[in-house]
Amino acid sequence: MDTDAIRAAIPHEPIAGSVAADRIAVALGTPNPTAYGQRANVTAFVVRRLIARGLLTELSGNPDGSLVNPTRSTPWASARTWPIWSPPTRRSVPTRPPNGSG
Repeated sequence: MDTDAIRAAIPHEPIAGSVAADRIAVALGTPNPTAYGQRANVTAFVVRRLIARGLLTELSGNPDGSLVNPTRSTPWASARTWPIWSPPTRRSVPTRPPNGSG
């Protein structure tokens, strides 16, 4: 692997998945809250799903964390393009235990 070629292709330091999530949330017009304990609108889990769909490239070999190119984390993230790359998914329906078992 040629590190000089990689540095030339990615002139900025990679950013963590959580930072990418914050940037994506801002690009979508729904910034993540900054107060402790409030739920984020976009999380690092979403970034991992975007990596799995090929919309972001994983730059880390660490399975416990993601690093992405900062210049590629938000260009496609707009409310107009959201339905294009995020098809509807089926919601899971909670199941009830059989009578008498709980």
